[in-house]
Amino acid sequence: MRHLIGLVLCSYGLWLLYGALRHRRTHALAPASGQLAILADIMPPLVIMGIGVAALEVVLAYAVVGQSRHFSLFDLIGVLFVLASYGAWILVKTRYRGSPDAGPG
Repeated sequence: MRHLIGLVLCSYGLWLLYGALRHRRTHALAPASGQLAILADIMPPLVIMGIGVAALEVVLAYAVVGQSRHFSLFDLIGVLFVLASYGAWILVKTRYRGSPDAGPG
């Protein structure tokens, strides 16, 4: 039961990556158009930077609080994996925003 949180977070991270890959296969690569085009290009790097800051804070908190007193190293890896998977999901969702097509082939 000690690694339950890490296992749940790793499975959630895998689900996010699967969703991003599925979205990439079914949607066309299209440039943004309209009034929200600027936001669609500016926001993903800001979100990624925020994710990086959050990851640094989590690692720092893990080191300061007493590494294995409350959470295991696998739990920390699970949290970092979810953050990285969410960053990849954001990038894919904003880059492949065209209408769904029939896919390759």
